[in-house]
Amino acid sequence: MRAADLLARPQRTLDDQTVRNLLSGKRVFVTGAGGTIGSQLAEQCASLGVYHLTLYDSSEFNLYEIDLTLRERFPEFDTDAQIGDVRDKTRLREAVREAKPDKHIHAAALQHDPLKEHTPCAAILTNVAGDVKAKGVSIESDLERFVFISTD
Repeated sequence: MRAADLLARPQRTLDDQTVRNLLSGKRVFVTGAGGTIGSQLAEQCASLGVYHLTLYDSSEFNLYEIDLTLRERFPEFDTDAQIGDVRDKTRLREAVREAKPDKHIHAAALQHDPLKEHTPCAAILTNVAGDVKAKGVSIESDLERFVFISTD
């Protein structure tokens, strides 16, 4: 079985050149960079010619893993890893100010339903309030673009 078999729609093919044009030479900030989706997006950014990539995540281990992976796969690539939580607007604002990104890709979320059901307040603080804070900081910082990725 392929992942596309699970979709209730035809599989879409990403136009790499359009994405490359959007990201090439840009400074990109990825929240949730250590997560399942965020780490894949970070690798895609590195392969598509991003000038600088800031990885932002609350999990030290996950952040370390993706930072190490990118440094091994793209040794000349300019990247910076920042520990922080999207629920902490002050820290997020500080990291964005330091990174000076053009674009913000927001993929930070709690995604495992049983854990979210057991701790709904944590899920709301991250998946709702964290999203609002991430978007707000991007607006305050006058970034070119805010891209919100969610599977929930």
